[in-house]
Amino acid sequence: MKWIGALAILLASGLVALIRLRWQREEASRLRSLMQSLRFLERGLSERQESLADLFRTLTEGTCPAVRTFYSQLFDSIPRLGEESFSSVWRRAVQNCFGDMQSGWRAQFAALGDELGGSELDTQIRALRGLSEELERRADESEQRWSERRKPTLGIALALGAFVVILLS
Repeated sequence: MKWIGALAILLASGLVALIRLRWQREEASRLRSLMQSLRFLERGLSERQESLADLFRTLTEGTCPAVRTFYSQLFDSIPRLGEESFSSVWRRAVQNCFGDMQSGWRAQFAALGDELGGSELDTQIRALRGLSEELERRADESEQRWSERRKPTLGIALALGAFVVILLS
């Protein structure tokens, strides 16, 4: 019976490592999806001169679930824009959809709502371009960290599990 308990501990420690690695991988994926959505917004505003409402509606269809939910919340909030500012609607959607992500980029992303809500078109496009470049850099870094930490994370988790098994024996 001891070997079943030991196996359970090792499996649990491996599972914890895999969950952590999966979370890191999903963060890079969300950053990449956000970056692509900002580039889509930039092109839509600069080349096609579409409204933000039309762009948000388009983005509710073809992105990852968290990003899709974000733009869906923005699109659904458009009728309330007279009652509250675009910036506050944007910030609330960022908090609702990306509250679990790193606070550094989340704060930058939330601040983008200030630019999109009340600036000239050139300023909006510059803000979108700048943040999309920053998100691309962060996504690249996140993917690099995931690649570098994949084996050590799993190894350390299994070693700690083995250590617990030895202590309990």
